[in-house]
Amino acid sequence: MMKFPCHIGWIFLCLSTFFCTACPAYLSAQDRDIINPQAIFNEGNYLMEQQEFTQALDSFHLIKDKGYISGPLFYNMALSYIYLDSIGLASYYLHRSAGYRETTQEASNGLVYIDDRIQNRGTRLPSVPWYSFIDWFLFEFNHYFWLFFSLLVLNIGVLSVIAAWLFHPKRTFILAGGSVAILGTVLSITTAGILLWAQGYHQAVVIKNEVVLHPYPTETVPSGHQPDLAYEAYTVTLSLKETKKEAGWAYIRMQNGASGWVPESAIRVL
Repeated sequence: MMKFPCHIGWIFLCLSTFFCTACPAYLSAQDRDIINPQAIFNEGNYLMEQQEFTQALDSFHLIKDKGYISGPLFYNMALSYIYLDSIGLASYYLHRSAGYRETTQEASNGLVYIDDRIQNRGTRLPSVPWYSFIDWFLFEFNHYFWLFFSLLVLNIGVLSVIAAWLFHPKRTFILAGGSVAILGTVLSITTAGILLWAQGYHQAVVIKNEVVLHPYPTETVPSGHQPDLAYEAYTVTLSLKETKKEAGWAYIRMQNGASGWVPESAIRVL
């Protein structure tokens, strides 16, 4: 009868002990990471009904941090922040909620309410038409649709030139097809340029009140300089190119054209 060496038995005993103790503990840690988002969401709704908005936000943030995001979740978070008089974070989550079809209308109504709150506080920012036009091109203009449309026009023009050359070699048809192709080329280059330009900017929401716009990414303000202020719930334009240059700082432009550096903690990027 074959006998195993004594040390092999000890190794087997140690491995058995490890798998019986360490593995169940590891599985228990994994089980703790698994949550029931619907149950926690219902708990948050109940806390909101009890006007326990801080505790409700704890529940909602737990769901969000685990990656279970939705329009109703962001909308309820916005409502909780409204009741806590934090309209900056409320505006941020209303913008997030507006991106979901089931809460688009409610979120839009909420943003109108936030705008009224800003007006009542006397901090409404006058917008400059030129900068409003630029922001429309950056964030509202459907770049990909117009790029597809311009490429379609370009291809139609090229095919028209080829068809006219092969089947109707008349100057009129060739010029017409060439004009369409040139139009498509101009549209394609213009739209592609706007798309690349827009990649360097994001919208952001100011979540703190009376944030100083610094001329340089430092806390000190030069003597004699009268800084502009960004108020809570302002929607601003964030320059990614400038922001990447300085850690902890963000370069923003407001709707009235005023621009400067603010701490990154003072804004939330949409």
